[in-house]
Amino acid sequence: EVRARTDFKPIAKDIEANYSLSEKEPEGAEGNVESFVRYFNNRLERLRKIICDRGPGLGMVQDINSIKKMSDGKELSVVGIVRGKHITKNKNMLVEIEDESGKVPAIFINSMNKQMRELYADASSLVNDEVVALSGKRSGDLLIANKILWPDVPIKNVKNTEDDIAIAFISDIHMGSRLFMEKSFNKMISWLNGNVEDEREIAGKVKYIVIAGDDVDGIGVYPGQERDLAVLDVYAQYRMLFDYLEMIPDYIQIFLLPGNHDAVQRAEPQPRIPDELADFKMENVHLLSSPAMIKMHDIEVLAY
Repeated sequence: EVRARTDFKPIAKDIEANYSLSEKEPEGAEGNVESFVRYFNNRLERLRKIICDRGPGLGMVQDINSIKKMSDGKELSVVGIVRGKHITKNKNMLVEIEDESGKVPAIFINSMNKQMRELYADASSLVNDEVVALSGKRSGDLLIANKILWPDVPIKNVKNTEDDIAIAFISDIHMGSRLFMEKSFNKMISWLNGNVEDEREIAGKVKYIVIAGDDVDGIGVYPGQERDLAVLDVYAQYRMLFDYLEMIPDYIQIFLLPGNHDAVQRAEPQPRIPDELADFKMENVHLLSSPAMIKMHDIEVLAY
């Protein structure tokens, strides 16, 4: 058991917790072709918006059906789902992309030109069902591609909080595994309790901990997993986890998300860890779905 130093005066203890939570509830589907198509169309629509919001460099985005009416040599951009790709007899790469209106083959030239060579390498990394934007020139029934744009996470201005606090992010505890890093985990808890003398200042600022999945190692996650387990009972794994979390100072708010090793569905979004496994009485521990949006002192964190 880890105990806090009696002379440890953490700043975060005197700062009131200020957080709000936003979770995505799991959705169901009918399991038919129509629901499958709706899923892909919804995914395309959402990712298209992310790509188009990236700003300059893409130009006017056209739907694929409309570009067939444009003249050859016209510069254009489309956003769609990668349907397939193959190498032509001239060693160029042909990538077929589709949206709700139709499909178009895009050609990537295998050239010695440095820029074209880099573009060809990027095209080689494309996988089926990926949503991307392609820019280029129309040539007959083809799009001669000169740019690929992915739906990256937008870079936002850094936000600060007036309170002098810190947020700790950890994941992949794998409680119950033979490879669980017990010594390191105990050192972290000891650090949070002010037992590392030359690091008390930063430890005392920790007000929140986000644990982003794989909290326990689980049971039957992969063939032969039992050989890697120190604890073969998933209920016991969670009891051990909450015993450890109980040693963390109670002024620290803990947000616990599931991962693919936890006892929840593997399809995303993942629901919270069920109550029958979460046998604890700690008001500072909050079970969340994955992904979840956590707002802490006006700092928004997308935990996943």
